[in-house]
Amino acid sequence: DTWRRPDPQRFARAAGLCTLASFFFGWHVHEKAILTATIPLALAVLEDTCRRTPGSPENASSEAEKKKNKWKKDAPSSSSHDTYTALCLSGFMMLHLSSTGSLLPLIFPPFETPIKIALLVGHGSAMLALCETRVRRNVGGDGHVLGVLECAYVVGLVFVQVFEWVLP
Repeated sequence: DTWRRPDPQRFARAAGLCTLASFFFGWHVHEKAILTATIPLALAVLEDTCRRTPGSPENASSEAEKKKNKWKKDAPSSSSHDTYTALCLSGFMMLHLSSTGSLLPLIFPPFETPIKIALLVGHGSAMLALCETRVRRNVGGDGHVLGVLECAYVVGLVFVQVFEWVLP
């Protein structure tokens, strides 16, 4: 779809997904190589969620488009797009937090470990609060971005950092 109908708004997502595939299937990758995927995907997710904010001009144009296409059978519904946005935020949160956790061992002096753990917890909490606010505003409901298993994985990242500090 990106090649048939080029759109600058889709470029960041396409670039992020291509670099993520390159990272997954690369023969030798470094920890910092994940940044080539997370930065474009962060821009794509940010742009996508900002476009769906109630009251934004882009959302107003999509509302007009929805009214124009209300009799078409295959017109995308707002709720399906909002669910897709919530899933994108959830996947991005997992990717971003795990990539951040994988970069922290590069800060290797033991006396900096409390700073690493504080940065991981603080950054993860701030991102989670912002994403849950965005989902609550766009989708409604309780606004939880991460499920129980994802939360356990994120808490496990902190335990891995503590374990690496206690048993080097």
